[in-house]
Amino acid sequence: MRDLSELKITQHGRESQRPAPTDEQVQRFTRTFGVELPDDHLALLRHANGGHPELDSFVPEGAEPNDTWSVDHFYHLSDDEGSESLWQAARDWQPYLGDRSIPIGEDGGGNQIFMETSTAPPSVKLAVFEGAVSIKPVAPSLSDFLALLHVDPDFI
Repeated sequence: MRDLSELKITQHGRESQRPAPTDEQVQRFTRTFGVELPDDHLALLRHANGGHPELDSFVPEGAEPNDTWSVDHFYHLSDDEGSESLWQAARDWQPYLGDRSIPIGEDGGGNQIFMETSTAPPSVKLAVFEGAVSIKPVAPSLSDFLALLHVDPDFI
């Protein structure tokens, strides 16, 4: 997996101060939603529990090179179940994405970046909300997704 420090994940422009999720918080989440968090997702949560990556741009697999999307923020897992939390995202989006899906982040327009856990390894997809939901494959795993992230000079 990519060195996660390369992503330069911050919270509101500052170095992340949110502690990593505890084993108890992870277990409570997995019991509540009936999904297991893959090891690469746990590694991301333990490295930076939510936040905005500086390397935020990606092109979904099979898309044209100019079909660039960006990660506004990754969701965090903690006892704070408010906005930008994995708890709130799962409650809000599982009905649209499916019971075997885990939202991991969103772009600036509210489109969801999520993992489909019915595949092994869980694949990363993008749910685009333009009237109806359109699902785009992004990467075969979260590790592959994180490897795609780069700075797009057009978004600076």
